[in-house]
Amino acid sequence: MKFPSLTKKSLLEALLRFAKENLWIIACLAITIAVCVALFWSVVVPSYQSPINRTYTSGFGYAKLKRQMGSPFEVATATVESRRIQKAILGEGFVSSQTVLVPVIPMDRILSVHVEEGQHIKKGDLLAVIDSRKADIKLKSAQLALRTAEAELERVLIGSAYVLAQERPEADQIEVDAVNRDLELLKSKEAIYAELVANGAFPKIKLLDLQRQIAEVEKRLKEGQFYLGMSTKGQEKSRTIARNAIEDAQNALTQRELELENYRIYAPIDGIVERVLIQPGEYNQDSGKPAFVLIADMWFEAHVDQSALTMIQEGDQARIHLEAYAGAPFKAHVSKIIPIVSYSLGGPETNRPIRPSGTGAPEWPATFKVRLAIDPTERRGIAPGLTGFARITSTRTTLAVPTPAILSRSSGSGYAYTIDKENHVTKLLISRGVTDNGWTEVVEGLQEGQTVIVSGHETLQEGDAIEVVQ
Repeated sequence: MKFPSLTKKSLLEALLRFAKENLWIIACLAITIAVCVALFWSVVVPSYQSPINRTYTSGFGYAKLKRQMGSPFEVATATVESRRIQKAILGEGFVSSQTVLVPVIPMDRILSVHVEEGQHIKKGDLLAVIDSRKADIKLKSAQLALRTAEAELERVLIGSAYVLAQERPEADQIEVDAVNRDLELLKSKEAIYAELVANGAFPKIKLLDLQRQIAEVEKRLKEGQFYLGMSTKGQEKSRTIARNAIEDAQNALTQRELELENYRIYAPIDGIVERVLIQPGEYNQDSGKPAFVLIADMWFEAHVDQSALTMIQEGDQARIHLEAYAGAPFKAHVSKIIPIVSYSLGGPETNRPIRPSGTGAPEWPATFKVRLAIDPTERRGIAPGLTGFARITSTRTTLAVPTPAILSRSSGSGYAYTIDKENHVTKLLISRGVTDNGWTEVVEGLQEGQTVIVSGHETLQEGDAIEVVQ
């Protein structure tokens, strides 16, 4: 069968005629092709190139294709640096306080009580008054004893006391001086007698009698010197005794004055009167028994999980949320950490296991106590025993990297890719800490100043060529 030959002109006319007759079919076909091309470039190609695509790491995935073609992987980087990392740590607890027992010391009658239970007091406020009439009498007696001791010292100084007759060194000195003069005269007389006896002009018996007198005077002189030494030392000791008596009387007077101060009981601290244990008219029979129970220095005692033991430091800021003041947190700071982990401190009271673990088995709470000092300007209205929870902000400066730089994050560890100056990639196992505002603490495995990859490293392998882009 032969077909009529077609010229170029007739062929063109035939095509135009066919196009006019099937215009809508051609239009639909063109639109379909355009849509398919657009979908291919906007959906298929990006999906094929996306690291999250399941085929990305397969034998025919985009990563394999790039490695075969020798194309570099585009990555973004960041630097390991020191940053202030914050972490919010929660802990249940209650408002605790220090109990101060104010004793009543004097054993006497209670005259008046000036406070009542629940009353807010300031340091130095008068709490009670005790009958002090007996104490006043004892104080006056102590004053008289002091004046008597002072008068006795004056008697010792002038030597007028009869009992001190043997302690008068001045009189003994007069006696010694007189005996010395007598001895000098007798010595002179002895020399004259000796010369006369030698010349035969005087009987020798007279000379011997004079020498006997000289011996007696010398004896008196030695006795006088002995008594002089004894009285001199004794006088000084007597004066010391008299001065000690004055000091003892002064001490007794001071003791009475201090005892008298105990008859007016004052508040030793700022706080709240919890209990009043005495009443006017009662007689205190036990010295030192408690008269008032005061509450002072309130704080919030939070029970924090053991995992935060190394994170919290004294001075960290906190917010306390009490059940009685919902929506109105109180400012506080960490004043003391008690680093003793206990299995019975899950909260104010814990008597059964809580917080099921991953296996579904019950788990006992393991916590430690953190004392939070409440801001003094916000203590008004807070009472001991109120329950709630605390949000402690732990702040510290440590090495950190952007969170996306760490892959396979689990159990406090992960992997990070580092780049050296020659763009060589190294995969490192690191230990990580807390995460804050897009940054994660690096506990171990990286050093400050190292360059890490933060994107494009999901399927990266050591030895791959990379291109750093911002």
